[in-house]
Amino acid sequence: MPVWGHLGSLLVLLQALLVGGYGIGREPVLANHTVCQAQWAKKMAYLQESKMARHTPCMKDKIPGVSSNKAIVRPTGERASYDGWWPEWACDSLIRLPKGMHGDGAKWMCGIDALGFAPAAGAPLLYSLGVGGETFWEAAMHRHIPNLEVHLVDPTGKGLWDEEVRGRLHLFGGQLHDWWIYGRSSHCSRRFREPKGKDSFNYKSCTMPVVHNLDDLKRRLGHEGRQITFLKVDVEGAEYTFFQEMMRNCSRTQPLFLHLNIELHGTNCRQHQQFFNIMDRCGYRIVAKETNHWGCDGYKCVEYTLISDIAAQKEYADTHGCHGVDMPN
Repeated sequence: MPVWGHLGSLLVLLQALLVGGYGIGREPVLANHTVCQAQWAKKMAYLQESKMARHTPCMKDKIPGVSSNKAIVRPTGERASYDGWWPEWACDSLIRLPKGMHGDGAKWMCGIDALGFAPAAGAPLLYSLGVGGETFWEAAMHRHIPNLEVHLVDPTGKGLWDEEVRGRLHLFGGQLHDWWIYGRSSHCSRRFREPKGKDSFNYKSCTMPVVHNLDDLKRRLGHEGRQITFLKVDVEGAEYTFFQEMMRNCSRTQPLFLHLNIELHGTNCRQHQQFFNIMDRCGYRIVAKETNHWGCDGYKCVEYTLISDIAAQKEYADTHGCHGVDMPN
């Protein structure tokens, strides 16, 4: 075969290898603008269809086998309180970190390469609210994004595991802050304290300061004007009040954070509905859902991953080679 024939075959092979959107290093391979916009429009149509399908998940539940004109309704039960909210956005770069970790603690992540390595003012920022002494996920995130700035917020380990966690975080420059989120635990206001035991409350934490909202937290850390790249929230039920306050003046074009991992607690369906209504209004979409089978009786708490409109655009452009293409949300 002539040399030009070999060269042509090589070029065809190289083009096939670059379909994923990147060539050598992280240099983008630009796709056809029309194709990019058409595929994006399909994803957006599915997103809107999914959101419309769950507009009243807590009001009624039609019993299977009953015709629509004779529909019998029943209230949403405890085990079904999260059934109205499922992944509604197909993330093409979804991974679970730490890789290979089974059980509770790992998180589903979407577009972390696009978000963590995108040019921005300063290093990407991670806030982890509610730790419980474990740092597997935070360490895995830092390994994946070496310049990631990591801050953990949890007062419940004061005098128990806080110094051990600080020692682990010191290895990659992370910090632990002994602060409450929105308000102290109800245990702190009790007149009579419970006896010490395996699952007893740590009353030493009651003296720790309170962070009232995300702006307050950013001020304390000197992060005014910086966008939070990754936010993880596991605050044992305080998330509903916290998000209601935090997202009151949200902006779809300037989101407070790009990527959210959150564990929702309880079986109050209307409480869940209020949370997701807020997230819809502020421009976030669900990309992953994982029921906590290792606690909460398997149905009383559920982990969700959500990304902002802007994060979805970045992830799509990164995985499809659609950089510079106008993709309206």
